[in-house]
Amino acid sequence: MFYKLSQSLDTNVIGKVRETQVSCWTPLQMRILRTPWRLFSSPNIQKFELERNAKLTDSLYCFGLSGYNNFLVSPKFKDLLERHHLMGHQFIESIVYGRKKTTYNYYFFHNSDLRLPELVDYQKSTFYSTEWLNNNSRKPITLQNFEEYKYLMSLDKEAKMDYHLDQIALSESFDHELDLFNLFPLDCNCYISERLKNAMEEENITGVEFEIAANFL
Repeated sequence: MFYKLSQSLDTNVIGKVRETQVSCWTPLQMRILRTPWRLFSSPNIQKFELERNAKLTDSLYCFGLSGYNNFLVSPKFKDLLERHHLMGHQFIESIVYGRKKTTYNYYFFHNSDLRLPELVDYQKSTFYSTEWLNNNSRKPITLQNFEEYKYLMSLDKEAKMDYHLDQIALSESFDHELDLFNLFPLDCNCYISERLKNAMEEENITGVEFEIAANFL
């Protein structure tokens, strides 16, 4: 069984903030989110500022950087993650600036590996297409492999279309012992094992939420 890992929206946990818990001084925006593998250590993702009325949690949300394959994590959270079996990833040292010039050591956790979408069982999985800014455009489609996905994306010169996993089946070649992985760009969720979920609950990792990933076949 897998679980979806997401940022907490509970104000009792993260505090009363409107959009972000932290803001990046010079964000890289969507380009960072779509980096297929390694990021270069850069000041653009090394300095963050804690928003007013936000609580310092083990996972901090930053609009434009968080989600997909990026997390801003505390040393405690980093230590826990490193004791588990993770997909390809890297940690970049970061600093969070709080009130009265207080600083906190955090890590920018980037996880991405374009080999994983190739290990989806395309014959058993289901897919759908969407059109940008059209809420009624969802249509079922079939994909034979990841190469076909990349081909369809290459035809979309105006970036109007996208193609997503609906029901997910993993091939026998997929490492089913992974404790944390994503299937980006076919799917934008971060998935964790029950083993990692239980460890995070036992060590009281804050700023995250879980739900059963019911989209796996």
